[in-house]
Amino acid sequence: MAEQVQSALDKFVAPLKDLLDRGVFSEEEIKTIVSRRREHEYLLRRRVARQADFLRYIEDEMTLEKLRKLRTKRINQRQERKKGEKVPERKRNGGLPVGDVHIIQLIHLLFVRVIRKFRSDVSLHLQHAAFAK
Repeated sequence: MAEQVQSALDKFVAPLKDLLDRGVFSEEEIKTIVSRRREHEYLLRRRVARQADFLRYIEDEMTLEKLRKLRTKRINQRQERKKGEKVPERKRNGGLPVGDVHIIQLIHLLFVRVIRKFRSDVSLHLQHAAFAK
């Protein structure tokens, strides 16, 4: 189980490093994010994962995404004031920076996992659809 959790956490290294490099989160905040994700992943990987554990993890990630949006917006506004021009949101390859997309992708993955595990609960489908809007 520990190997699966570590494997899941290893996938978050590049996006979190991107957020750290751009100044969205501090090093201490990144450590807290990793610690909380580790706790959540262990709860989801136990023998009988509870629906409440999935929903708590999703809620934490949604809160983190709101914080990331606010900080990214503030950083972009500061850069605009310094340079006097609009800072482009997109990278050279046309996509958003990897740090900006990974939280949303993780939330969608968590919804898919909880829906797969608790198929009979229609409210999960509705929550996922509301998030996807």
